[in-house]
Amino acid sequence: MNILSINIRGLSQAHKVEWIRELKNKQKVEFIGVQETHVAILSKEDVTRCWGNNDLDFKVAQPQGKSGGLLCIWDPKTFIKSNTFSSRYFIAVSGQWSGFPGNTTLVNIYAPQTITDKRELWKELLNFKSSDGNWVFFGDFNVVRKKDERLNSAFCKYSAADFNQFIIDAGLKEFKMGRMKYTYYREEGHKFSKIDRFLVCSNFIGIQPSSYVTALPRLHSDHSLIVLKPVQTDFGPPPFRFFNSWVLNAEFCKEFTEAWCSFQGYGTPDIILKAKLKFVKDRIQKWKKDESKNKSGLLTELKNKVNDMEKVAKCRDISEDERATWREDKIKMLELESIAKLDLQQKAKIKWLIDGDENSRFFHGSIQKMSRKNKIHGLLINGAWEVKPEAIKLEAFQFFAYKFKEKWPIRPLLIRKTFKQLSIDQVQSLELPITPEEIKNVVWRCGNDKALGPDGFTFKIIKENWDIISGDIINFVNHFEHHASLAKGCNSSFITLVPKVRDPISLADYRPISLIGSMYKIIAKILATILISVIGSVISDVQSAFVPGRNILDAPLVINETVSWARQFKKKLFLLKIDFEKAFDCINWNYLDSVMGCLTSSMSLVLVNGSPTNEFLISQGVRQGDPLSPFLFIIAMEGLNVAINNDCRNSLNKGIKLPNEGPLISHLSYADDAIFVGEWCSESTKNLSRILKCFHISSGLKVSFLKSRLFGKGVSSQEIQRMARVLGCLEGPIWGSSWCKYVFKEKLTAYN
Repeated sequence: MNILSINIRGLSQAHKVEWIRELKNKQKVEFIGVQETHVAILSKEDVTRCWGNNDLDFKVAQPQGKSGGLLCIWDPKTFIKSNTFSSRYFIAVSGQWSGFPGNTTLVNIYAPQTITDKRELWKELLNFKSSDGNWVFFGDFNVVRKKDERLNSAFCKYSAADFNQFIIDAGLKEFKMGRMKYTYYREEGHKFSKIDRFLVCSNFIGIQPSSYVTALPRLHSDHSLIVLKPVQTDFGPPPFRFFNSWVLNAEFCKEFTEAWCSFQGYGTPDIILKAKLKFVKDRIQKWKKDESKNKSGLLTELKNKVNDMEKVAKCRDISEDERATWREDKIKMLELESIAKLDLQQKAKIKWLIDGDENSRFFHGSIQKMSRKNKIHGLLINGAWEVKPEAIKLEAFQFFAYKFKEKWPIRPLLIRKTFKQLSIDQVQSLELPITPEEIKNVVWRCGNDKALGPDGFTFKIIKENWDIISGDIINFVNHFEHHASLAKGCNSSFITLVPKVRDPISLADYRPISLIGSMYKIIAKILATILISVIGSVISDVQSAFVPGRNILDAPLVINETVSWARQFKKKLFLLKIDFEKAFDCINWNYLDSVMGCLTSSMSLVLVNGSPTNEFLISQGVRQGDPLSPFLFIIAMEGLNVAINNDCRNSLNKGIKLPNEGPLISHLSYADDAIFVGEWCSESTKNLSRILKCFHISSGLKVSFLKSRLFGKGVSSQEIQRMARVLGCLEGPIWGSSWCKYVFKEKLTAYN
């Protein structure tokens, strides 16, 4: 099912007709929806020139004067029409699509300009749409869903709210759009908008979950063409993943125990454990392959027997033996179905108590939603749109292998004299041996359902078999404790890609999240627990994240009080909110040399549509998803805190000295967010800029000044603009009652 939508802005010119025909052939389109034909009468000959041959059927909606006009063309061999309906703003064509179950209705839309007329159209479409069959709404909706779908163009929140409510009420979903972010361009004012789209019902997604939308370049219109296509591509096999339902199978438990106990390995405990996990994994996969065949055949057999006996019971009285057999078959059938639901629940990654539903359709829907959101259908590579799996996986491998590679082999070190230090008692507490009880407690604090890392094992199987597994795990942890290193592969992780924007077109639009293995997670959680007990002693008070006893709200409250004091006493001050570029991904390891044992063994594979790329070495950054990463990051940020404090002591930077013996406030931090405050002074802000650049050279953490904002209090907007240009940052909005919420928006949202 390939559908092309285009706002042609007038179909009378020959070059536009030829353009549509070329696109139809190149994209192998079976249905075309055209908006704004601007042609009062379209004959079959006119339509044939667009289509390219006589094998067609079509429906026309006349324009109103010189505006509007709609046209639908389709291949009658592929789409057998049963009914059509047209109005001023849409054409609906219903029928049977070859190879597509159920009735399908395609609605080609050209929405009006005014908000009142659009509301009437949404009502009409809601009344027109029934709940049966497959529905596809597409075309020029003349409205956006979110503010970031417009650039240099006015955004109407009321129109957007009406449109989003229509989508919800109609039960529609939108496919991600590849290749371009906007579909409409207006030269006057250099304005961009995304007003063309495809909206489909849940039934359609269930049948075609792999479909995707691509925006094609504009040529003879100010609108991009958009194409809906199913993509049948093989990105390779998914990695092994353990399902907790297997522990309910007695044969599996026997197979697992025999495999674990029979393995004979040589080497250090980490190498032995890694090899043992691989050996057991291979045995499980062989068992699962045979079990799947048997279970599938048994379930089909039980369903047939239950249905056959039900038919017999309707025709005659059945004996007690037959009734007992019928009852037993029903119980076995329900047991097998309940196991399948447990697997669906685990795949859906949702909490039963919160989103619980006994209908497996609920879980299928959750899985499809995640798959649709995260699936990569194509990438813009070197200016060309690429959809081949091998090209996409190669690009992902190269992109992230370079991203996590240290670019500077030698970096200057910060002077460590003024760093806060642990007491002797605290140092001794860190050197206490890790006990088996501590290891077991960490394992039992981990959730049962997740099997996200390369080893694929959940903590459910570890807990269920603790008596036979614990010895290997304890030896593994003790080996790391004494040698501070892990063998290659013991600390590998998958990198899953989460879209940062609605319509990602390149790998820069995805956030890499690391999925670590269960064995390394045990070590990471143990180290994180140890760090938590002492980290408050070495982290400055200005850092309010990940330190026990501190809260995200501390920074906004302090800043708010500082600004209130400055307003009362008519003080001039600046506030610089900085944004680090890819903070977690860029931190230098030599800067964190005390934890190199957990870092230097890091290897990663990128999951592209569930299939891993080749493995590559990580040489910079801390992994988002690793329990240790937040603590390592705030330790790294402590270097910046020390540098700023030294600058204040040397009078190179003027913070704000609060009255009544209050503290000197120069900056506050929350994880990778930092806010600098001081008396308005051009020299102070320049010194601050120099410190941030030195910190980047030493740590690898670079400030993105293009995303950072400078605020001012008690100074003119012209002065703020001048200073922002000097720093190369953005100017903050006019200072008002909502400024604090604006500055801390992301963190407060996360807190709530």
